[in-house]
Amino acid sequence: MGFHDGLADAQPETRMSSPTGQPGRQLTPTAVKHFPAAGLFEEKVLWTFFLELDQPDWEQELADFKHPDVELPAKLTVAG
Repeated sequence: MGFHDGLADAQPETRMSSPTGQPGRQLTPTAVKHFPAAGLFEEKVLWTFFLELDQPDWEQELADFKHPDVELPAKLTVAG
């Protein structure tokens, strides 16, 4: 017997429906603790990744183009 999360037998429309997300607490790169001497794979450091998109309606664009190969320019900042 394998892992069963209850979704395997669900209809496709059940799998796709989910509650609307709510914004969480906003963070900025300056608000997190920095470890400049630590390597990226340091076990005791929790890295925070900030993804910034230029478009104000980026969330809607990602929803509209979730399957095609559409590129949205973004800036990735790693802090930790």
